[in-house]
Amino acid sequence: MQRCTTPGFPDGSEPRCAQPACCSPALGRAATCQIRLPTASSHLASILSRAQHLRATALHTHRTHFIMTSFEEDETEETATCLHMTFYHPCQQDKMMFRCLNFCKREQVRADEMAKFGRDSNVCHYNLLDTRVSRIQFSLQFYRKLNSSEFCFEIKNMSKKTKLTVDQTELGYLNKVDLPWKCIICFGDYQILAEIQEGEAMDYFETHLHLAKVPILQERCLPSLQPVPEKGIFPSLSPSQGKSPIEIDENESC
Repeated sequence: MQRCTTPGFPDGSEPRCAQPACCSPALGRAATCQIRLPTASSHLASILSRAQHLRATALHTHRTHFIMTSFEEDETEETATCLHMTFYHPCQQDKMMFRCLNFCKREQVRADEMAKFGRDSNVCHYNLLDTRVSRIQFSLQFYRKLNSSEFCFEIKNMSKKTKLTVDQTELGYLNKVDLPWKCIICFGDYQILAEIQEGEAMDYFETHLHLAKVPILQERCLPSLQPVPEKGIFPSLSPSQGKSPIEIDENESC
């Protein structure tokens, strides 16, 4: 019985005849054994393909682990308390007293610093170019309420010559008051709408300045200082209105 003399496979396994009948003794020695052999190039390509697949899998696993680890180790992003301030002055178009204020983007202020508004650019970060404005007009202090996580602002009048009003509260020199979450600050012809946007950051706060084209008092339709009758009808002005009050003796008839 004649056996196939074809060399073995590159991996060391025994070759197998594609047509086993060709090795039968009945065919004799002249018969040709037809054996399918893989070429060396196809076998090498298979090995390289397998290696590339393993390498790509390992690289993907490494990248995924790095991204997850980096994401987990990142600090939690905190939002900052932001004070929005909208400025108005009737002469802004002519005198441009707000031209040094940054109306483009938010600015960060450290929590241990005071935000100062006034004419002196060496002291005040928020500079108002107006000779009628005091060197330091007013200041804002960022703080946290006692036994609370709430952040607030305290406004102080720093001008000796001009009184400051916060809504209906009038502040003299060095008087201070907590800033309501939404209020209007006035001094001279200046009107500033202040709005507080809450945040969690403790080390700093942000300011975002805006410019109003119309009077804020008019835009917000604040109530007039003059009392309005219940029926909404204003009494006609009497000739005595507008004059300084006159003292009247109790025994004197009106």
